Amino acid sequence: MQEEREELVKQIFPQLRRLCESRGVTWGEVDLRWGVPDEAKAEGKVLPLCLAEIERCRPYFIGLLGERYGWVPEEIPKELLAAAPWLNEHRKESVTALEILHGVLRIPNMAEHAFFYFRDLDEAMVLQKEKERICRDLGNKLGLIGTLGGQALILKARGDLDGAMALHKEAECLCRELDYKEGLGNSLSNQALILNEHGDIDGAMTLHKAAEQIFRDLGIKKALSASLGSQATILSARRDLDGALALFQEQEHIYRELGDKDALQTCLNSEAAILGLRRDLDGAMSLFREQGHICRELGKKEELQASLGNQAMILKVRGDLDGAMALYKEQASVLREMGDMNGLQECLGNQASILQKGN
Repeated sequence: MQEEREELVKQIFPQLRRLCESRGVTWGEVDLRWGVPDEAKAEGKVLPLCLAEIERCRPYFIGLLGERYGWVPEEIPKELLAAAPWLNEHRKESVTALEILHGVLRIPNMAEHAFFYFRDLDEAMVLQKEKERICRDLGNKLGLIGTLGGQALILKARGDLDGAMALHKEAECLCRELDYKEGLGNSLSNQALILNEHGDIDGAMTLHKAAEQIFRDLGIKKALSASLGSQATILSARRDLDGALALFQEQEHIYRELGDKDALQTCLNSEAAILGLRRDLDGAMSLFREQGHICRELGKKEELQASLGNQAMILKVRGDLDGAMALYKEQASVLREMGDMNGLQECLGNQASILQKGN
């Protein structure tokens, strides 16, 4: 559900947050699939943490359900069974199912405050298949390119990477036949992403570079910036920090030209992280600060708190403990507004560490 989460976090939640703030209400989301620390997983605390977060968010509950049933814990902590005896009847259920039971189904009056959304890839595939049949009958090759790409995305979401690749390759052949260069660039980019997931990094890089050249020739800047970012991410993973930084910097230039502030702040974060690895703390600090300003302007609290934490870390390394503490306190304030208790406990720990050093 990555794309759905991206849409919620980047588009919907900021709008809701601004609307609530305009009416004097603090609003924050809790995602039960993000932010659970590895230590909690190892200690069997996932289910207790998730059920506790549901309690804090009552009476509101939103469920996004795809094709997976979810992880079934091997055992449920005895303390939790004692506090919630109903769990004894559901020992073989997934954590997702238990969350839904606890949050909604066991409490009838929750119905008017709960909303569920289901991704129906099967029905989407049926429609795409019908479109494919019609396009083949009509000889509509442009329409066929579109539906093959749509089906490939569905297969990729299902985890059928080979099936998705086969459809993208057929679309690629049609694009070459029609000399449809934009479609070709998109097909190559999608194939590169699949190769990357397969672990064929060299193959992915080759296709990304081919797509990059097409988008440069056509002047399609948004697609070009996406290609540069994908290549930069690969180079960064390979520890080619200079190459990655150069691509991120070109991407930054494009986003400034397009006026895409949301994409710009993400790019600045990536550049700052690389500068930090190269021990260029001044450069990293400058970029993190600009990112923070943009996030404040856009109301992106998740990214803002992360930026504040990164800035505080740099000041702490420099020995500016007072400056670091001020930033950690601001980060804590944002985390409280968001209702991110896991992030808050980490932030408070960082503040405590500074106070201990000061003494």
